[in-house]
Formats: sequence, structure tokens, C-alpha cells
Amino acid sequence: MSLNKIQKHLNIFLPAYVISSYFISAHLFALSQFSVVGINLSMTDYVTLLWIFIAIAIGKNYKFSFKYNSIEIRLLLLFTVYAGFEVLHGMYGFKSLSLFLQLLRNLFIFLLIYYSIQRANIIEINRLIFKLSFWMSILMLFLYGLFITVQILPINIFEYGEFQSIRFEGLSGDANFYAFLMSVALLIGFYNSSKDLNVLNKYLYLMPIGINIVITISRSAIVALIVTFIFTSILYEKKLSSKFKKIFTLFFIFTAFFYLSMIKLPNLNVSIYEWYSLRATQGSPRIEMWLTLLNYIQQQPIFGYGLRASEYLLGGYGRYAHNSYLELLVDYGMIGFIIFVSFMFLVFLKGIKLININEKYKAWLHSYLILCILFGGFTLLYWPLLWVLIALILGGYSFEKDRLNNNFV
Repeated sequence: MSLNKIQKHLNIFLPAYVISSYFISAHLFALSQFSVVGINLSMTDYVTLLWIFIAIAIGKNYKFSFKYNSIEIRLLLLFTVYAGFEVLHGMYGFKSLSLFLQLLRNLFIFLLIYYSIQRANIIEINRLIFKLSFWMSILMLFLYGLFITVQILPINIFEYGEFQSIRFEGLSGDANFYAFLMSVALLIGFYNSSKDLNVLNKYLYLMPIGINIVITISRSAIVALIVTFIFTSILYEKKLSSKFKKIFTLFFIFTAFFYLSMIKLPNLNVSIYEWYSLRATQGSPRIEMWLTLLNYIQQQPIFGYGLRASEYLLGGYGRYAHNSYLELLVDYGMIGFIIFVSFMFLVFLKGIKLININEKYKAWLHSYLILCILFGGFTLLYWPLLWVLIALILGGYSFEKDRLNNNFV
């Protein structure tokens, strides 16, 4: 295939390819940790290197006009510069720099999607992500059933939790992240019509995706999904009857999965429901870590302690606070915290404007709200999927607004 043909193909499908490649790399995270000259790289890093190569190869044929008049873009650039300043007094030297490099990688991901979305067909993007997730969910359920029945598993797709239960994590290496990835697909299927998704029966397709979410036993992701579903039902729907219809649908689905969770599968000591009941009686070490970091924040609240300081203060490299808001306060201080939280809030406001123009973005704004909640329980600031969602919302708004204005010319 010639370069011209590749360029023509990318013009049509570029946003779908970009977003799906990062979506897949998030699914394969646990299988993609490789060390190159002493530097650990994940599938996301390799995908980024691939897109850098493609951008260099075809970039000369494109004309980009970067818009600085967006306050969100200005805040993002300001935060990036401020993060560079925080590297200078980071407590981990090179490792602090490595975290800044991750932020730069995410900035590239953001810009790549922000520009490629100018050629977007959001229906095509939704369709591709939904189908990928459906077939992934079928494969994972097959492997899960294989282990339950014959105790044979070619690849690891679960982790043993407390009380000898199994937490389903797919190939992502984390049950909570896998639950979120499947939640994105669940929301795409819920908000889009069968015609848009080009499937025979979207609710039949949604079942294995929903089951995948439940068997992750991810309390945080499931609670965030339910809370945001109620919130978005009130936000999105203008008619009172439609609001109640959406909430009733949620209640019906939740009730069905509640009874399914009481079933104890073969070779498991406890059912999913019993696991939740037993886990609720256990204390969480996260609260102790949060109190420790809050004490340090009071001692140096304005500028913080520098990148990766939260890991250092908690006892060593690889220790995380499991709270992105606290880590922002510790690493970046109040200045960085205010900049980034203001940025996140403005992204949400821009997302509301976006879905008023094109409601096909509803699932992506909803997914962004879930991540905003999960920020309180996980370290997500440097997770590439966060930046994929932010770029899709901001880039989508810029594209849809321009297209709307042109239609009135």
C-alpha cells in the first residue's frame, strides 16, 4: 500500500485507530512489561513510539493550527511547566524525571487525539471500542470458565483475593482498571442505538460485558459506575419520565446482578456476594497512608515536595497513596493541585457543552466522571486512558463546535 493510500485511509479512520490502540494497550498492560536498556516499557509506551513514527512519516502532509485561546489548553501547558519545576526538587532524582517523562508521553497522547479528532466519526469510534470489548469479554469469560471447570489456564487472568476468592482482572493486571475498561464499553452500548453500533441486539452484547464487570469484584469501579449513572441520568435527560426510566433500568440491572452474585461457582470458597460481605468487615491500610500524607501536606502545603515525593514519604519506591488528589497535594503542593483540579473541572464543563451538540459523546463524558471519582482511591494522574478521555472531550468539542458553526454559514 502506497503512502498516499495509507494517508487517505488514516484521514478516515485515524481517530478510531488512535483511541482503540490505547484502549487495547490498557487491556494488555500486564502482559507488556518489558525492560529495554534498564528502562521498563509497557504496551502504551510502544504504541506511543509507533504513533510518533507515523506522525513523523505523514506529518509533513498535514497542517496543524494549535489553538492557545482555550483556557483548558493553557492550564494544561502551565501544569506541564510547573511539573518540570517540581522535578528539580524531587526526592528521587532520575525517578522523579521518569515520572515527568510519563507526563510528557501523556501530553503527546493528548495532542495526537486532540488533532486526529478533527477527522472524527464518533459513531465509528464507539462501534470499534464496543466490538473490541465484546469479543474481549467473550474470550475472558471462556478462559474464566476453563479455569473454574478444569483448573487449567494458559494465561493469568485473575488474582486471589482475601478469603480465597478470585478477582477477575482480564489481561490488564488490575481488577479495578479492567472493570473501568469494560465500563466504558458498557456505557457506549447503553447510550448508543443498535443502528449506530451495527449489532443485532446490543443488550445481548452488553450481557457478557456486564458480567465481566461484576466478577472483577471491584467495589470502587462498580460504586462509581452506579453513582455516576444516577448523576448523568439527571444531567442528560430533560424529561422527568426519562430520568426515572434510566434509574429504573439501573435498578433492574443491579437487582439481576445482585442475585447472580449469590451463586457460588465450582472450586470457589465464597460467592461474590459473600466476598463483599466479608471484605466490608476488614479495615483498609489506605486510611493510614492518607493520614500520613495529610500530616506532611500541612508541613509544606504551597509547593509540595516534588514528583514522586508521596512514594518516598510512604516508605520507598513503588508505594502509592491510592489517592490521586492527595498525591497532587504532596507532589505539586496547593499551586499544582489548584491548576490541575481547575483543569479537570473545566474539562467536565466542556463535556456538558459537547453532549449538547452531539450526544454520541455521552459515554465518554460519563467515563470521565467515573475516573474523577476513582481519583479518590487510585493513582491515575499518569494513566494514559485518563488523557485519552480528556483529549476526546476537548478535541471533540473543538471539532463539533467548528462543524456546527460551519453549518450555519
